[in-house]
Amino acid sequence: MANQLRERLKICSLNSLKESCKSRRNSWKLTQLECFQWFQISYENLIHDKPLMTYILTTIEAIISDNQRLFKQFMRALTPQVLPKLKQFLFLEGYDPMAYEAAAKIATMIIAEEGGNDAKEWVILFLGGIGNKLKIADFMIMPVCVHFLKHETLAVQFIKSGGIRIITNLLSKYSTDLQIAYYTILALWLLSFTTESISLFNDPTIGLIKLIIESVQKISREKILRVSFACFRNLVDASPQCIELMVDRLWILTVIKQLMLLLKWKFLKRLRFVR
Repeated sequence: MANQLRERLKICSLNSLKESCKSRRNSWKLTQLECFQWFQISYENLIHDKPLMTYILTTIEAIISDNQRLFKQFMRALTPQVLPKLKQFLFLEGYDPMAYEAAAKIATMIIAEEGGNDAKEWVILFLGGIGNKLKIADFMIMPVCVHFLKHETLAVQFIKSGGIRIITNLLSKYSTDLQIAYYTILALWLLSFTTESISLFNDPTIGLIKLIIESVQKISREKILRVSFACFRNLVDASPQCIELMVDRLWILTVIKQLMLLLKWKFLKRLRFVR
């Protein structure tokens, strides 16, 4: 079974390189459908083939994460056995970290879509299992969390389950790590849509706004600036007190300075390209 699946994947890849753009798109659609079918089979027959499981999980996660239509199609193709086995996978030993991250994302997307008490329990389990038995490293935490933070009831459960403490720990520990900082601030932006989060942003002892600005000061990258300003915009609309925290010690002026430098750099780069 494993050898046959490897050969099918190899053939699909070779064919994709040879076909025209239009044919390649059609072939890729077929491959997506096949991946959904392989995903069902993999847990029954291929769970011990670690490289192949990593390939399948990361491929499925990439397909469904950014395409709502394909995610709906994936949900329709699911069998009842898949979700329990995905959860079990997170406790297994010896797999590539990317496989654990992909499995956690897929499980979270499924559970968040289905909603209900099971989804709330998953938030509690996931946050409680970090650093314990779940095979989830620090850099994986927020990329998984953002999938249930898109749902307001689960965002509230995230707050109740100690999620803010995890966010502050991550931003304090990894303030110069682009990927971790980006996804953590993205999580804060998603939380800023919930009424329950505003008092936490307003609390200077928690220091969420301060942590965001400190990350911007240390990582002057466009994606960090964009998500930070999106979060600040929501907070300004929701609470005047947040504005006071932003201008305290002129932190926000530093952020604006970083933004102006970035805009200037992009303008000069575009000007050189025109010349």
